[in-house]
Amino acid sequence: MKSLGVLLLSIAFLPSFVFAQTDPSDIGKVTNTFTVTITPSTPGPNEKVTASIQSFGLELDTSLITWKLGGATLASGKGITTINFSTGALGTHQTLTVTAATSEGLVTRSVEISPSSVDLLWQGYSYTPPFYTGRSLWGYQGNLTLLAIPHLEDSQAPGSLIYKWSKNGTVLSSLSGTGKDSITFADTILALPTTIQVEVMTDSETVVGSASIALRAVSPRALVYEDNPLYGIVFGNAASEKVALRGKEVSFAAFPFFMSASSRTASGLKYSWTTNGTGEQMTNRVTYRAPDNVSGSTRVHVDISNLNTALQGASKDFLVQFGNDNAF
Repeated sequence: MKSLGVLLLSIAFLPSFVFAQTDPSDIGKVTNTFTVTITPSTPGPNEKVTASIQSFGLELDTSLITWKLGGATLASGKGITTINFSTGALGTHQTLTVTAATSEGLVTRSVEISPSSVDLLWQGYSYTPPFYTGRSLWGYQGNLTLLAIPHLEDSQAPGSLIYKWSKNGTVLSSLSGTGKDSITFADTILALPTTIQVEVMTDSETVVGSASIALRAVSPRALVYEDNPLYGIVFGNAASEKVALRGKEVSFAAFPFFMSASSRTASGLKYSWTTNGTGEQMTNRVTYRAPDNVSGSTRVHVDISNLNTALQGASKDFLVQFGNDNAF
């Protein structure tokens, strides 16, 4: 089983902290006001953003509206209620200011944008053989672990942040809380697509980042490798549709991929080999010997199942060709 420490980055969503405030100088000037909306609400570094304003009391379409970012004017004109811009790099601050010159007077609003990022890593608790360089995938009815790694401008310790986890839109209250930057849960027997979201908040419950990912458990696989008496198991060459028997005998070892087991010899795993549909052998390794002065082929079938789960099973079929017919 691989640890989360060696996981490859599966996906990174780059959210930010957005804080809106009212310009104190506007208090008392006008009765009506407007709101500023940022889309996405938590944009990330160097990400395109759409900002818009709305009001139920002001005639914004006929007002002179000026947009400024960091003091530089982005746009100015009558009825410009929407604007696009890009956020800065990680760790930078930007102030978006919008001023509306209405028939009632001037109204100004400011939004502070501090891009941050949240990396979301995941790994299934499933078996993979030695020297396997990929990720342990999430197998049917298996456990899945996700880890959120926030990167914040203020360098707040991850353990002091609040993590709010959701699964398919439902908040996982028992798995959420301060310092709970990882979750583990099991796939259901329905094996449906699952969307996991995490919101990272400060102790004041202000969202400083979020990430989400859509995952689906995969079907386990059965792979077969030659077990060579000199070189051991030849992991670099899995058995394909046909295997040529070069000598008098050959041994094969079966390996389950993405089943919930700590090893291929775990007590819950069951192996079943048959040759031409007969002669069942309950072992994870078999040896075949070619008959003397005979050419032909033998169909080999192996089933691997996990007795602890209903959906974890896989099989492999291939031909072992021997004698003069093995040159293919």
